Amino acid sequence: MADLVLRPSSHYPDKPFALQLRHHGPVETEYRTLCRVNRSTADEIINAGGAFWLLGEPKEASNDHD
Repeated sequence: MADLVLRPSSHYPDKPFALQLRHHGPVETEYRTLCRVNRSTADEIINAGGAFWLLGEPKEASNDHD
């Protein structure tokens, strides 16, 4: 199975999020970075799709993305 995952990234200060493909199933979970995005683009991605927070919704996003 595969999912798109938006994760915090510190590699590029102007693009603090990485859009990744997450492969998981009966074998080890693997992540591949597709691109890095800025906060505005990350917000658009979150608002466009049904966001599912793997580790719980961040406090800063709890009011922004209802």
